[in-house]
Amino acid sequence: KPTKQTKALIKLIDKTKPSIVYSLHNSSFSGAYFLQTKELDKTHLDAIEMTCKKLSIPLHKGGPEVPFAKEFRPAFYKLFDIKEEYDFLEGVKQDPLKRLIGGSSSATYAKSKNKNSFSLVCEIPYLYDKSLSDSRLSKVKKIDALKMQLSDNETVKESIVSAMKTAGLNKKSLFYKLNKENLKIVSGLIASQKAMMTKVPDGCVTNAELFHSKVIHVFYRTLFLGELRRLLLDSSQTVKMKQAIKELEQVINRRIAFVNKHSDYRVIPITSLVKFQIIYLVEALKRL
Repeated sequence: KPTKQTKALIKLIDKTKPSIVYSLHNSSFSGAYFLQTKELDKTHLDAIEMTCKKLSIPLHKGGPEVPFAKEFRPAFYKLFDIKEEYDFLEGVKQDPLKRLIGGSSSATYAKSKNKNSFSLVCEIPYLYDKSLSDSRLSKVKKIDALKMQLSDNETVKESIVSAMKTAGLNKKSLFYKLNKENLKIVSGLIASQKAMMTKVPDGCVTNAELFHSKVIHVFYRTLFLGELRRLLLDSSQTVKMKQAIKELEQVINRRIAFVNKHSDYRVIPITSLVKFQIIYLVEALKRL
């Protein structure tokens, strides 16, 4: 069922039938990348790249956030919806009804109310590493890069499953529901990645793609474990619960140390992020 916030957004779109929908997003650790419901002209893409350079916001060259995203050019992708995700899951022999955890996007809904509606998203990072812009080929095969992600997903799933078995877990906590969803997500990713093993093309990944598989993936999955820790802290603090928290924190600390060891990240100033979000919208409006 739709949340109250979703219902409010539905009513707003029904009333306004917007010609443009702009979702303000920030990624945690990546380069800048962009999602649009249609490809704008080369002048627009060039202007966005130039703005990134002026504000010292590097472009993301580590590949799309989903394997089925259509690329307009590096760091620019078609904004995907639930239909494309559904088709992808069927293509890798997964049951979409068991994997999908929500409906479609506000962009798709707005399109149903105004066929000319245009939607765009800019994902601007808080943290960045120069390796994410390195398009040179590495010596690592594409299938081996995928195996890195698969192995990490399996490790994280094991941690979630183990902790969720701890006696005295607070099942009324919001973090309980969140971790059930995270477990569903990571389990689905594991199934999809295993199915994709026979479809991985030959060749090597770029250094940016390797960094994404080796380091960025660990960073993001560690966020799952942080949410798992919140659940354990929100539960009865028995001896077993305290031990489970201690063991999980050790896992989290090892993963943080791994990211710190294998990256040289820097923080992008928040003023640059806000400036860019405004410019991105203005540049799009010029060409609609």
